[in-house]
Amino acid sequence: MHSQRLNEEPLQPWIAANVDGSIICGHCNCMVGLGKSCSHIGAVLFKIEAAVRLGYTKAACTDMPCKWNNDFKGKKK
Repeated sequence: MHSQRLNEEPLQPWIAANVDGSIICGHCNCMVGLGKSCSHIGAVLFKIEAAVRLGYTKAACTDMPCKWNNDFKGKKK
């Protein structure tokens, strides 16, 4: 949310990037974003860079198949 006003819609900044990380384009629905150069796009890029640098883009343990129960599969009587 870009404002402390409850009746304003949240902003929707977005960025299109290549696999190598180069930016193709970006847009935000704020007043400055209409000119394609607002700080919200910069904030999204900063957040993505920090997440990659800190390793937050790796798969979570809950994204992996269950391993602890493998020994018991198929041994029902």
